[in-house]
Amino acid sequence: EFNNWYFGWHAGMTFNTGPPISLPTSPIAQSTLVSGFSISDSAGNFLFCSEGKKIYDKFLNVTPNGAGLLGGGSDCQSAIALQLPGNSQIYYIVTAGHDPGPFGPVIGLYYSVFNMDLNGGLGDIVPGMKNIALPYGDSVVDQLTATRHANNRDYWIVVLNHAKTNNYLAYRLTASGIDPTPVISPANFKTK
Repeated sequence: EFNNWYFGWHAGMTFNTGPPISLPTSPIAQSTLVSGFSISDSAGNFLFCSEGKKIYDKFLNVTPNGAGLLGGGSDCQSAIALQLPGNSQIYYIVTAGHDPGPFGPVIGLYYSVFNMDLNGGLGDIVPGMKNIALPYGDSVVDQLTATRHANNRDYWIVVLNHAKTNNYLAYRLTASGIDPTPVISPANFKTK
């Protein structure tokens, strides 16, 4: 599912054939190597990608409801996509970001639900399920990661909350969706 990459300034590559080869020109036009995501199916067929602000279908067109996501702002991880456990057609797209500049305003942590059955099978964000704020995520910037839960079905979405007291927030994605109550763990450092 991760053999095709679109990133940076119109860049893309595939690992489907062994050593990486270039893909057709990407619509992603970031002056830095913005880290979003690229999703393929289990056979390595490219499905969709994002830099955190727009969702591009397999033909590299913005999906009808795919513009206006709230990720991006720097060269950190601004968006991730996770398949809903038990449903191969639904993806949860999690975004975080801040406006450009070293101290740009924080945008926060949001999720959108993407359904591959929409847009003639090319996928799109479900109407009414776009840019949903996650509790406690108002001080999160574009530093996202995710890992499998110990049950090997669910996921943990892990972010750093940059409030006055830094905490790691871990949101669990299950077959029911994202649990809005994160597990909160104190970070071992303080900001100035």
